[in-house]
Amino acid sequence: MKRSSSHSLWQHTFIMHGLWTRVDVVKDLALDLECAMSAKFKELDAQASKLNEVEDENYREYLSESYADDHYSYTNEWIPVIRESLLLSICSSFEYHLGRLCDKYGETCGSNFRISDMKDRGITRCRNFLLRLGIDKAAFGDAWNRLQDIYKVRNRIAHAGSISDCSTQSAIKSETDVFEAVENKAYSIMIKENGIENVCELMTEALRNINRHLFEPIKN
Repeated sequence: MKRSSSHSLWQHTFIMHGLWTRVDVVKDLALDLECAMSAKFKELDAQASKLNEVEDENYREYLSESYADDHYSYTNEWIPVIRESLLLSICSSFEYHLGRLCDKYGETCGSNFRISDMKDRGITRCRNFLLRLGIDKAAFGDAWNRLQDIYKVRNRIAHAGSISDCSTQSAIKSETDVFEAVENKAYSIMIKENGIENVCELMTEALRNINRHLFEPIKN
């Protein structure tokens, strides 16, 4: 495949600006969430530590159960749902913008072949499309391979209500920076406290590797 000029490719990569912005927003939201939850847990702990000062036994028991319920809700309901939502959002944005980059790169190379012509799906389709257009396999390194595992888990969250299977468990265990393996639970997909930030870092690394190959000097 004949390469186009670096200047033309540079113009087309402006379509990725929306993705970079979304990555930054999701990282900030994830950090804000964790800070807010950490502050809430400290508040609950502080309130619980003062229960022995409550003289009315019935009221003390009521407060104790209320604090315990709040702690359970935040830990097992609020936080998991928000983390999953952020993961779904950033994965969808990554796939969408990468698909747009593929088509723009194809146009720049003078190819009539479109990413929609590929039989694969998701980010695998993007990878195979770029390989077809002559991008070196070295552009898809460790960060890309890890993202493929993350997308396996993402798909279970999106299409199976966070209920994992054997394939998903394998991906979870390989991505310990993002997920926790929870045994003997139906809803067994748990995202770690800094998991979303780590996913965003992987996406940034993967895109930088791809960009280096998109802009590599044209060889005579």
